[in-house]
Amino acid sequence: ESRSISENTKMGIRMRYQMGQDHWAPIFGYRKDYVIEESEAEIVRKIFDMYEHGYSVREIMAYLDKNNIPSPRNSKWSTTSLFNILKNEKYTGDVVMQKSYTTDHLTHKVVRNDGTVLPTYTVIDHHAAIIPHEQFDIVQRMFTMHRFGSETVQLPFGDRLFCPYCGKKLKQRYYHGGAWSQ
Repeated sequence: ESRSISENTKMGIRMRYQMGQDHWAPIFGYRKDYVIEESEAEIVRKIFDMYEHGYSVREIMAYLDKNNIPSPRNSKWSTTSLFNILKNEKYTGDVVMQKSYTTDHLTHKVVRNDGTVLPTYTVIDHHAAIIPHEQFDIVQRMFTMHRFGSETVQLPFGDRLFCPYCGKKLKQRYYHGGAWSQ
């Protein structure tokens, strides 16, 4: 009985995804049916702008707390809440559906979907965007270039930097556990 109900529910959800119908979940910056909440949207824009201009997640968190800017849960900001905002494609107006799935109806274990087990569905320009696609793409590139947990940082335009005095191309250096390399 439990398995039958679970399978029927999953099939209904997947059919809605195929038709482009998203399952609504509360998102900071939006109200029900993706209506922009302008005061929260300004905070989201500020977070993306600061990260794009080189501020770390911890520096952004400190700035938001210092200026008493409310978090999504009206508590102190956390790195997790900032990562969730910076990685969420919904701020561009797009929706990716079936990002995760439940493996077992008894344990309810949820696994991230890489697209090999179940298809993912993307709806472009599903709703009004808070940030432009270009800025989101830059921030995502910066995420992949930062190796979290290490001291190695690579900026997205590091190979296009030139010395303002002599005009030579600057070489990017990497820090590997106590030693600098090029």
